[in-house]
Amino acid sequence: MTNKSQMLRQRAPLPNKAARQSGSGISSPLPLHSTDLHDDESRGKKYSELSRNHTMFLFIQLLIAFTILFLVLASMSRGRFLDNDSFHNNPLQQQEVNGPAYRQHEHIIPRVAYFTYSYNILNTTVFRELPEDEVLANNVRNTIALHPGTEFHFLTDDDCLAAIRKVVDMDKSSKLRKLEDYFLREDRGMIKADVCRGAALFLSGGLYFDVDLQLRMNVWDMIKHDTEFVVPLVHKDHKVKGAF
Repeated sequence: MTNKSQMLRQRAPLPNKAARQSGSGISSPLPLHSTDLHDDESRGKKYSELSRNHTMFLFIQLLIAFTILFLVLASMSRGRFLDNDSFHNNPLQQQEVNGPAYRQHEHIIPRVAYFTYSYNILNTTVFRELPEDEVLANNVRNTIALHPGTEFHFLTDDDCLAAIRKVVDMDKSSKLRKLEDYFLREDRGMIKADVCRGAALFLSGGLYFDVDLQLRMNVWDMIKHDTEFVVPLVHKDHKVKGAF
């Protein structure tokens, strides 16, 4: 019995080093189970998915921000004649047309038309200085309605001045350089309108209508497709015969 006990004690495995040191506060490493690995893998996938979602969310936000910025800058640039050589400052600009007859512009004269006044009488946010401005505004709207498919622009004094300056810069003529000062000194609206429309039509072509000109039909229907210049004459009872 004693011999067998001694043999069993001799055959008993000795504790490993980590186990012998457990009494000193150092524990043996815990074995890894398959469930732990599965949990770590799941957490990694969730973190990766959250990261992708967060990145996509930031990308969409940036895309929206750049889109809004582009639209704001585009809207600010509309109507700035010196920046883009356009007169896009008319809030009632006509959209595409009624019927196939106007869908293809066949005239040599560009299908563009202009009004001019000291300020934009079509803009209801601007204080109308004179009672008749409402009547003039309605007349302008009637002219626009008679010309579907035509791009209308309303030039204020500031827009006119910008057009005049551009013409002067293009020509470099000493006589034309006086045109800006003349426009600034002139008080009569009809004279300022004559100067303004000359500059605008020189730069882009098209038609010009006085705000008090009452039209009864579409002017394009009376203009031949190969006509390069057209001007109305005064009626037969006008005090200045043959004027236009």
